[in-house]
Amino acid sequence: MPRSPERSSLTVSLVVAALAAGCIHAPAVVIVDRKTALEQQASGSFRGLEDELEQAGLSPRPAPLTGAQLGSAGVRRDDLEAGAQGDDGNDLLRTDALLVKRCLGEGFDGTLMLTLETCTGTVDVPVVGRLVERINRERRQLWQWIASKQPGVSASDVLGEWRETHRNGLICGAQVQAADRSWEVKKC
Repeated sequence: MPRSPERSSLTVSLVVAALAAGCIHAPAVVIVDRKTALEQQASGSFRGLEDELEQAGLSPRPAPLTGAQLGSAGVRRDDLEAGAQGDDGNDLLRTDALLVKRCLGEGFDGTLMLTLETCTGTVDVPVVGRLVERINRERRQLWQWIASKQPGVSASDVLGEWRETHRNGLICGAQVQAADRSWEVKKC
């Protein structure tokens, strides 16, 4: 049965009217080529943390070894050059090495002093300065604590006794200050 022209024109006009009315339209297509920050975090992508971790892995620093590991490798505890390097490590070994090199001196007042004019090696002055400040602060705290534990004893009495005992235990070749404020080398 053939269609009547009226019927086909009605169909066309209904389709045109429907399209014009907006009932039929192409879907909105959003193309996302990247994940959102929340999606990245949820999937385990933490860019800032990954960058920090990567930089930490690239930073040069000594490997942390125990005394037993160093001993088995043949490193002696009295190796003063090893103690004199860097800002990490044993303050006592570093101090002894700097005393022998004449970069530090045991002052008559019981504190360490930076003596660059007599130094026979090269030192990182800010690092050594922090070392001297730290050790002198610890010594003053020790003297105050000892004096507080003994009634009737002054800090100067404690200092005199401590200085005598400490100088006896200093490493041979250390630079010490005499009572007349001149520097001398400890003989053993």
